[in-house]
Amino acid sequence: MTTKARKQKDPACDAEMKSRPFRRARMCGDVTFWLFCGGIVCGLVLTIYTLLTAAAVSFDAARYLELAAEFYHEGPGGALDWYAGPAVPVVVGTLYGLTGELELTGRLIGIAAASGIVLVTWLLLARTVGRDAAHLGAALLATHPAIIRHAPSAEIDLPYLAVLSLALYWLFLACEQNRRLWPALAAGIAFGTAYLIRPEGLLVALAACGYAWIRRRGGFPLHRTAPLLTVIVAVLMAAPYLVWLHETLGRWTLSGKDRTLSLKYLPDKKNPERALRAGPLGAIAQNPDDLIKWLPTHVKRTCTELPKAAGYVTAALALLGALALWRRRMSIRQPAAGLLAVACLPPA
Repeated sequence: MTTKARKQKDPACDAEMKSRPFRRARMCGDVTFWLFCGGIVCGLVLTIYTLLTAAAVSFDAARYLELAAEFYHEGPGGALDWYAGPAVPVVVGTLYGLTGELELTGRLIGIAAASGIVLVTWLLLARTVGRDAAHLGAALLATHPAIIRHAPSAEIDLPYLAVLSLALYWLFLACEQNRRLWPALAAGIAFGTAYLIRPEGLLVALAACGYAWIRRRGGFPLHRTAPLLTVIVAVLMAAPYLVWLHETLGRWTLSGKDRTLSLKYLPDKKNPERALRAGPLGAIAQNPDDLIKWLPTHVKRTCTELPKAAGYVTAALALLGALALWRRRMSIRQPAAGLLAVACLPPA
């Protein structure tokens, strides 16, 4: 019997040959796991250092903390404001009664939100591209300078991204596990909460659920009711605040922030109240020449400032990830992970 034949029939030799790739995979997994642990510890240490050496909060953060204090002293009506959503002030105001430190409470909520972003990113990457990629992605995100800088800032950016990331993850589960309705319900609640933090949350909900509905064939074993149920729950969550905005501003709008856009980009110095009542779309209709003047300038500024805000390292990693997705011709699940990665990019 030849040596080749003995190797083929010998169980011990066959087991040894099969164990080599498993040993390499296990070694690779151990390396990425320890990189993940190191990244989490490093990010936590840097975040605590940033918290201890942080400067005063920004103007926007001070406004959210003021609304939280009003909610604590006056009740639910104190958190309502046409500029800022009520979700973060309600949470901060509730926990303020336990901690007794308003600013510290806001900063700690930001740190908790940053941790949530890292956790949800790991969960989705682990389900789509494997644990090794999840370990590396979470480690990079935990040590990202913008995440560390914004975590203890008491602003709403990271809480918004954390809730939005969780909503996208639950929508992914709803589309993957089409016999269960609880992920769709949870995704709708999370999308509605994201809107109550920033008005873009409802637009992201419509876009994500619309995408899931269109791609119901292919990679997702999608039940048609999942994205529809998610949208319905999100709209129901947002409805009370939308009605309050209508009663306060006299028109339907997602947020009163459009009042500042009306005055900033389309000023009407002779009659500013008319521009405020009309909103940005009405102001554009009344002054189309102003739109032609400022639109090219702001588009150019966005194209030049966005790479600086995101970071060149982040852009390079995103490009490498896009090339890897293209070469492997992945199914819809992997672009879903990319959608979450985009949502988790730190704010400018």
